[in-house]
Amino acid sequence: MYIGSAESHNLLTQCEAVRNVTSCCGHDLDSNDYHLFIDNFPSDVYDEFQNVSELPYTVGYHETRTLFFDVFVFIYRYPESITSPKARRFFILFLEFIKSIDVIVSIDVNSLFDCIEKCISYEPNKVLFIDENGVYNVFNYFHNQISNLSQKFENFCVQVFESDYVKRYHLYLVKLSENVNRIINVYSCINEEEVGLQLFSFLRMVHHLDLFDEIEFDVSRFYDCMNSTFMLMINKTDDNMLSPRVSKILSTILNRSRNTILIDELDKLILFASIFAFDLSRKLRRAVDSSEKFKMTTNKRQKISIIYLTLIVFPTIDHSQTRVLRRLLIELHHSVEKYIELPSTFNRCFNCKLLFAQIYIKSEVNLGILTNRTNHDKLYDFLKSFPHSLTLSTID
Repeated sequence: MYIGSAESHNLLTQCEAVRNVTSCCGHDLDSNDYHLFIDNFPSDVYDEFQNVSELPYTVGYHETRTLFFDVFVFIYRYPESITSPKARRFFILFLEFIKSIDVIVSIDVNSLFDCIEKCISYEPNKVLFIDENGVYNVFNYFHNQISNLSQKFENFCVQVFESDYVKRYHLYLVKLSENVNRIINVYSCINEEEVGLQLFSFLRMVHHLDLFDEIEFDVSRFYDCMNSTFMLMINKTDDNMLSPRVSKILSTILNRSRNTILIDELDKLILFASIFAFDLSRKLRRAVDSSEKFKMTTNKRQKISIIYLTLIVFPTIDHSQTRVLRRLLIELHHSVEKYIELPSTFNRCFNCKLLFAQIYIKSEVNLGILTNRTNHDKLYDFLKSFPHSLTLSTID
């Protein structure tokens, strides 16, 4: 019956045949039935899909879009579709459909995410999805539904930008530059955590693939976005989506020859120190609470050095502008205090222990933190773990 209707010369009859299969047989078809559906897909319906993707607001476009999304979800339920050239035609159309906006969207976004995740498990599809700014376009098209699926969207971003499954030389660098600048521009206008998540997940992929010096983006505008990102981070009481990504990316940008930010103003120093203090406090608390090892890396040393520099100049800063910074530095002080009480910390290298001691003592003095005899005794015990004599080889 499907084949007969699919071969009809009447477009409405063809559409009805497709609709009957996708709505009535979604979970009952076997592999043979799936191939029967896609091998005999009505050419007129496909052409209509293509027309609406190119001219999105023609008469009857909403019904056509709804049917297309039903077809897309239906096709990618089946494992055979992932590497199928015939199925890929619909994936390419999907990427075109979501570049425009439909104010009335009637689709199960959960099912759509599941289908996209299956589709991009195939590397050529994932590369195309990234090149075409698929994550942003999905977010933009299904914005209202995604606002209620924050965890789902976070997992989706992580999977799309998971760099272990993408070869750097397959990505189109010009498009990557265009995509990141578009996301930055949008993020500077709408202060939404999901957009920030896209931006920093994208840049995390760029970092892992060592492409920071291969693409170009508006670093100045990116920096301007940091204040809003920072406020999103600290205003959430739970562990949020942005904090680990933001700190890592900022640390990376500081050390690049291209797309770099210089800390050449007090405002920049305050912002970087605030973000790094927030991130290091989180990592140290996790080390204390779960016995997870705090690994001292070159990036962490740099972050601590920036925080230490901030503590040095802190008494000269207008405190009316640094209430948040002060709170975060005090939180870091208490996190360091808890961390240096751990017996395992006594066995760290000299340089690592010196960094913690400097941060702890300097914050106590310059922030005016009141302490008691017990805490002083704990600090004294920690300082006693330092070697009594040093050679150059001892200091790493």
